[in-house]
Amino acid sequence: MRQGDENPNDKPECCCNKKRFVAAYKASEDLAAVRVTTFDDPENEDQSYRPVSDLPKEASRLADLLHGWGVPEHIEKMMRCSFRISSASIYDLPDLETYRKERVILIGDAAHGMVPNAGIGLLTGLEDVGTLLAILRRFPKPQDWNKALELYSSIRVQRGTAAQNRARNIRGKGMATSIFGSGLNHFIFSLVVAAGNKGYFTHYTAFDCEDEVAKILQEN
Repeated sequence: MRQGDENPNDKPECCCNKKRFVAAYKASEDLAAVRVTTFDDPENEDQSYRPVSDLPKEASRLADLLHGWGVPEHIEKMMRCSFRISSASIYDLPDLETYRKERVILIGDAAHGMVPNAGIGLLTGLEDVGTLLAILRRFPKPQDWNKALELYSSIRVQRGTAAQNRARNIRGKGMATSIFGSGLNHFIFSLVVAAGNKGYFTHYTAFDCEDEVAKILQEN
């Protein structure tokens, strides 16, 4: 959406509670984006992607919704003047005890679909693929595939569940409030993210699929 004089702030602005999250971001000198997220929507609601056929009508509907939520007036105005609206559904799948049933295995979001707050969903899926490839290299014969698939599940469930819990934890911190309101928490959270992006600290671990499979086989 176009950014006018009504929103001169270069920094992201956030309004949230445990049920909804609204943030405005400056994308360039002329463009800004408003992100509107709702949580714990009923499962019976249509969560599929729906292209907007009447943009002014949909923009007005969302602006009226934001007005009812009490967001700042300029964010409501930005939404009302939108020139593009995109929708998406995000799922947090329950933790699974196994990623395998007979000859079927689960990989990626089918196994551990998670909220995107940690930014590790794709990486976790790539670990699945790398681990499965490393296992099949060691068990290429069809008569060994039952063992191979069970080994895949036993290795990946633990890391998949850990990734889901990490994403939930980061989401919880991002949505948390204090006696000073949500603004202080978001400010501190943004400082931590900025420091990490600048390289002032690192917080990651290396996962070698081949080494992990070799270690498990040696232990067994």
